[in-house]
Amino acid sequence: MTDAFGGWLVSQARRHDWIGLLADQASKDPRFPKGGDPNQVRTHLEAKGADGDTFEALEAAEREWGRA
Repeated sequence: MTDAFGGWLVSQARRHDWIGLLADQASKDPRFPKGGDPNQVRTHLEAKGADGDTFEALEAAEREWGRA
C-alpha cells in the first residue's frame, strides 16, 4: 500500500458500485483529504454529516485498499 487511502479512493470514481459513488462525491469535494488515511477520511465524512450507507461504502473501500 503505497498510495494514501484518500487518493486511492478518489481514483476509484469511474467504478459502477457504492465505492465508485463515494469516490465520485469525494472527487468533487475540494476539502476531501486526498492524502489522508482511513481515519482522516472518516472524520471528514462525519463532519459533513454523511449517512450510514456512506460509511458502509467507506468500510468496503478500506478493506479493498488494504488488500492492494
